[in-house]
Amino acid sequence: MPRLSQADLIDLNRTFEERTPQELIQWAKATFGNRVAALSSMQKSGNAVCHMLHSIPVQMPVLFVDTGVLFPETLETRDRLAAEYRIEIRTLYPEKSMAEQTDELGVLYLTPEGQKQCCELRKSAPLDAVADDFDALIGSLRRSDGGARGACPILAVDTRLNCLRVNPLVNFTDDQLRDYIRENNVITNPLHQQGYSTIGCNRCTTPVLPNEPKRAGRWRHLGPWSVYCGINPTDLDPERSPAVELSQDLIDRILGRTTDFMIWSVNKSEHFGIGRIWFLERICMIVNWSCCIFLLKQVIMASSRWIVDSDAWKRLPLCLFPSGIRMYPGILAFIAAFIAAACAAPIVARSALALGIVDQPDGHRKLHVRPVPLVGGPTILLSLFVALGIALWSFPDALRSTDNDRQFLICLTLASVVIVLIGLIDDRFGIRGRQKLAGQFLAAILLLPSGIVVRETSLFGTTFVFGDLAPIVTVLFIVGAINALNLIDGVDGLASTTGIVLSLSIAAVTWICGGRPDGLIMSTALAGSLAGFLIYNFPPARMFLGDSGSMLIGLILGAVALKCSIRQYAAATLIMPTAIWAIPIFDVAMAIVRRKLTGRSIYETDHGHLHHCLQRKGYVGWRLLLLTGLLCALTGVGAVAGSVWKNDLIAVVGVMTALLLLILTRSFGHTEMMMLSSRARRLAGSLIRRSSPAATVLHDEKVRLTGDHDWQQLWQTLTAYGERFSLDSMDLNVNLPIVGEGYHASWKRKSETERHQEWRSEIPLTVDGLRIGHLRIVGAAGDDSVFRAMSELIGGLQAFENELADVVRDIRRRRLGVESVTPISEAESAADLSDSQQFVLG
Repeated sequence: MPRLSQADLIDLNRTFEERTPQELIQWAKATFGNRVAALSSMQKSGNAVCHMLHSIPVQMPVLFVDTGVLFPETLETRDRLAAEYRIEIRTLYPEKSMAEQTDELGVLYLTPEGQKQCCELRKSAPLDAVADDFDALIGSLRRSDGGARGACPILAVDTRLNCLRVNPLVNFTDDQLRDYIRENNVITNPLHQQGYSTIGCNRCTTPVLPNEPKRAGRWRHLGPWSVYCGINPTDLDPERSPAVELSQDLIDRILGRTTDFMIWSVNKSEHFGIGRIWFLERICMIVNWSCCIFLLKQVIMASSRWIVDSDAWKRLPLCLFPSGIRMYPGILAFIAAFIAAACAAPIVARSALALGIVDQPDGHRKLHVRPVPLVGGPTILLSLFVALGIALWSFPDALRSTDNDRQFLICLTLASVVIVLIGLIDDRFGIRGRQKLAGQFLAAILLLPSGIVVRETSLFGTTFVFGDLAPIVTVLFIVGAINALNLIDGVDGLASTTGIVLSLSIAAVTWICGGRPDGLIMSTALAGSLAGFLIYNFPPARMFLGDSGSMLIGLILGAVALKCSIRQYAAATLIMPTAIWAIPIFDVAMAIVRRKLTGRSIYETDHGHLHHCLQRKGYVGWRLLLLTGLLCALTGVGAVAGSVWKNDLIAVVGVMTALLLLILTRSFGHTEMMMLSSRARRLAGSLIRRSSPAATVLHDEKVRLTGDHDWQQLWQTLTAYGERFSLDSMDLNVNLPIVGEGYHASWKRKSETERHQEWRSEIPLTVDGLRIGHLRIVGAAGDDSVFRAMSELIGGLQAFENELADVVRDIRRRRLGVESVTPISEAESAADLSDSQQFVLG
């Protein structure tokens, strides 16, 4: 592969000496496109670069390394930059927490060799993980920093990361940087106002006295003041000739060689400003898409004419091509919807940002670092309108096979508009669960005049007639479908991927069985729109579906599944749509079981869904989407095979295979099934036999829902408390989605107290302002004052509360590196004390 050495960049560095930082940033963006990112450690220079990205504007990610031992002010500065400048800050983390590193290697940062190793593990290694994603990184080094940075070049090669380092602020003096920050009101780290001239980890950074060099606060206990962490290469020694391997095309662009017209136009366009670059790119994109659409249409129409004229389709197996030309409106709808969604999503996203329809991070369940637009509902609905219009305009006879196809589409359109409006209101303002449920019922009721009412169904040859309950069954099925997709939408791209698989499964069943053309067109159009939206929803997502998008997917899939399974608007084979929906339905069922058996509301969020469990197994990003898609495809293939051979048992076998794979491998559903089995055995035992007279504790059940922390000691403290105060029962629920921990324990003691003589209390559990669960207590009123007894009980809970706070803080420290809440391990606490003494004496 061609190599670009620093010797090649010496002349280029000379020509760049007169360029402003903004021009250098624009050059990097125009040259490297999406393969360039900025670096920031949330200090003055890095924050100035972030402000320039915002003010030019230039869209590129900002990489931030969270070592796990940063000051809280640094993390707050990061969050402010992301929110106010609307830039994407990607936080990188080391492989191990500071506590785990200390347990394994000791306190490294107390010696010069250990400091280098510590910086290597906690700063450089996280950057190594994304080395292949970028060809250039924009830093914030300045020659006025002194030391080894006094000869820092504008362009330097980073042989470790195999990329080019760009330092646009290299000629900024301290006065210029101070003036830029003051004139532009740049967000800065509050620690700068407290005497910290440079800021790093809280272990190795201290304030600087007025008569000291500005780097005196870094590694003061090691000395000298010129120590660096090693994350920034500044060497420009041509004799060493370090090089970076890049494509020849990219090297030509870096060195200013015009190899073809497109590169020339991009290089010249940088002189017109970033706005015109964006305009030129959009013009090229529109021209390219127009050519592709024209050519694709010609290919499809030519192929259609050849198939019809030559009767070639009759020579294909009947099971693969039973309906002749009927599939082609579906293909056209898929293509049109894909293009419409891909083009409409950015426009809708801009409107969503302006209207405040965004998903704000909360640090508890929503862990992204910046607001993300919620645009799924409007984008999908708009693309479906475009796809239906193009398909029906190109094939005007597509819906003449049945009388009620147009009526179905009208009713579905009205219901879709209602569900999108409900979702947008929820995304923007937030509404209660029962209010959203009422809107879902309204949308389902609007579908009843379309003719999809299930009046009877057949299962394994047996027919079940619903009679007057038919509308209720239909509405419940659609509402269940809406919520199944709504609840599974918890990971970037998951609901979109699941929707694509379900849509294509329904389209396959409809096509093979010669079903309704309107359902076929709708299912393929939905698959196309989701595929187009997945471009922006693929992890890491730049846009989210939101409630409007996930509920719309469920509504359309539920309605189309019923429509395509109904024969002559009478009997419906519900086993087929149920089999296709098996994975989302199983996820919803286990969520209801998990929350009801642990005494929580079914609307309460947790980290026990299918995607959360698979993430804990190591399936993240595209691997998670692939595995979930394969599971849905397995049940979908079973439904398709059952339709081909007209055997419901095949569909059931496909569903049971997928569910047993999840349960038996303990990937998902195993805990819920064990809880359900335990509750059933307990109920059966209470009906069949009386408890032993000698037994004082009827049951003591402990279930670790998620995570790996051992809560046994905490539960023993609570049960000892229950025994001491002669309580009847206790239920403890811990829900910490931010660290993936969930725990439920239930304890019941034998008691002769009647229900009307019991008192009950539900106590919310909070630690440092974070709601982490609740505790339910039931006890006997007794003969004494209830208020005096409860006062003593509450006082007795103090030990449990203190122990719970220590446990939660320890978990947050180990998982998130939250060091400001409580001291770290004893070894590091002692090390910190000695360090602080050295800092003061220094």
